[in-house]
Amino acid sequence: MLTVVSDGVIHAGLGEILNLGWQWKDVETYLKKRTGSNLNVQVVAKDLLEACWDLYCRKPGDDTTVVSIKVRKPSFVNVFTGPPKDKEMDSVVIKNFMDSPGKKVICGGTAANIAERELGGKLKVNLDFFNKDVPPTATMEGIDLITEGVLTLSMAIEKIKKYLDPSSEDRGYIDCDGKDGVSSLVKILMEDCTHLNLWIGMAVNPAHQNPDFPADLSIKLKLVGELYNQMKALRKKSAYKLCVNKIVRMH
Repeated sequence: MLTVVSDGVIHAGLGEILNLGWQWKDVETYLKKRTGSNLNVQVVAKDLLEACWDLYCRKPGDDTTVVSIKVRKPSFVNVFTGPPKDKEMDSVVIKNFMDSPGKKVICGGTAANIAERELGGKLKVNLDFFNKDVPPTATMEGIDLITEGVLTLSMAIEKIKKYLDPSSEDRGYIDCDGKDGVSSLVKILMEDCTHLNLWIGMAVNPAHQNPDFPADLSIKLKLVGELYNQMKALRKKSAYKLCVNKIVRMH
């Protein structure tokens, strides 16, 4: 990773918190620590800017610019959420999902049960830790992450939105050490992903649908659309794979 900064970075805190400002060695130490966590370039750049903001006591005395560049190989992530509308498609969808390169993530209990049945695996709820605000995750051989659906997706999207909002002061958008479903999902989407494939089942769960909306505007599909837009804003190459008409159509 290459990070280029203006002199506003090394002058941060000058005459305030730090008599001589942030020195090059201090910036180097900070960047080495952050890049050692395998964070993506957007997070590293934003974290460095926010550190400077704090050192300036929120009253910048100089313009502060940070540019981070990282060369990496394509990293694919596949997210399967929601059952296909036609149950006969279950085996086809799971086969195509598993044959796709990259990490495999399942969001939703029904989708996880379909994968368990079609793969002959065994779902195991993860009880190693507890977070009262986030539904538990599950594990199954061959799948990198299994979470609850609507609530977990909604919370993950909100964290990504906070990251993208330059006015947000919430720095809890990504927790490298978090073990809950939301933290794990956000980490995969922001750090491990350059290309996202969203495998979307078109069956509507009545529990998640507003009766005032038509079926195609169910909460599940709206959330997937939001996630797609947020990932595009993160400059991730994203694609829909709609599980309809006995084939998997890509959009």
